[in-house]
Amino acid sequence: MTPIDPEEAARKKLLFEEKQRLSELPYFERDASDPDVGVLLSDRIRHYCGPDFQLISPMKELNLQPAAYGLRVGDNYTKNGERYTLNSGGVFEIEPYRVAIIQTLETLNLPDFLIGRWNIQISLAYKGLVWVGGAQVDPGFRGRLNCPIYNLSSEPVRLSYGDKLAVIDFVTTTPFLVTNTAAGEGSQAFQWWRRAKLFQEYNTSLQSGVAKDVQEIRDSVNASEERMSASVRAASAKTESKIDHIEARNDAFVVALFTVVAVLFAGLGVVATKGSDEASFFSSTIWVAAVALYFALRAYLCNSGQKVRPQEQTIASAEKRRFRLFWKPERVVELAVATLIVLASIGYHLLDARVSAKAIHDATEQAARATSALDRERGRVETEILLRQQADARLESLQQQLNALLKK
Repeated sequence: MTPIDPEEAARKKLLFEEKQRLSELPYFERDASDPDVGVLLSDRIRHYCGPDFQLISPMKELNLQPAAYGLRVGDNYTKNGERYTLNSGGVFEIEPYRVAIIQTLETLNLPDFLIGRWNIQISLAYKGLVWVGGAQVDPGFRGRLNCPIYNLSSEPVRLSYGDKLAVIDFVTTTPFLVTNTAAGEGSQAFQWWRRAKLFQEYNTSLQSGVAKDVQEIRDSVNASEERMSASVRAASAKTESKIDHIEARNDAFVVALFTVVAVLFAGLGVVATKGSDEASFFSSTIWVAAVALYFALRAYLCNSGQKVRPQEQTIASAEKRRFRLFWKPERVVELAVATLIVLASIGYHLLDARVSAKAIHDATEQAARATSALDRERGRVETEILLRQQADARLESLQQQLNALLKK
């Protein structure tokens, strides 16, 4: 014996109950006072919604219009292919570019002489909802209507249980002829008991292809943003590396500059005291040379003794890093070395106060070579600064492209 599937048994039970409910609706014929063809006005709709006819049940008087009736949001709906139930006071949203299928609250009981024509509520159409169902309800139909709705707008639309969803009007038909329909005669009847289905038995898995395309575009934009961010981070890291390199070269340039100045003034001090019988302990050129060497030593220590983080690389912090005050720990070492340099310079000046013309010539050539080296170093530093400006321009361009993508 084949075991009974509980879900299938439950479905059959619900379907039987639905058919039983619909079978209890009355069958009625056209009143003699109705015209042969025409649209039912509000009084005739109200008349046929009475207990003897039950054209619309439950019927809400406020939803009755001059020649139509406003159908309401019912208990069942699907969204993104998933089925949900909605109770009194419940609310749900239809996201942009998404499809929802909503079952009406009212049950229709159309006789053989009426057809229904329905469409979405105009107020919902102005919010961007588009109805994609069939426009006609055949004579003899019994049951609730399922309304497929597509949100064409870029904003979510909220719907509540009992809200007006669609508008239906009723049009009378030609007389129904009961003859041999198999022989091609008479009017074809709508056999509602064969077509009656539960809500979940309809194709309620309808989804929007546009939503899929939009999601793919969003995924592509997110991937592009990730790549752009990675490029910006790489460019930023490269720029920071360049900045560190340029600052190191600038510090090296400062060391070379003050060293050359020290050598130049030392040579001038020796020349200036040539021929003097008395040694000068306080020659201005000797002191300038000593001070220049002192600042060269300071630049070297500042460059090698501290590594600045990228977020601290501002002009003020760079200047403070190069020429910080004497309260730093290396002050004692700097002063000791500077004192030794000054004493050594004075001692050399005392031992060799007189120099030959050859020494003057050699000192001049050495100064010229130092000046030439200084010019070459200055050229290299200017090139590094130009490269840094170009890197900053590229980084700014990448940032503008990233901002443009984010605005989309």
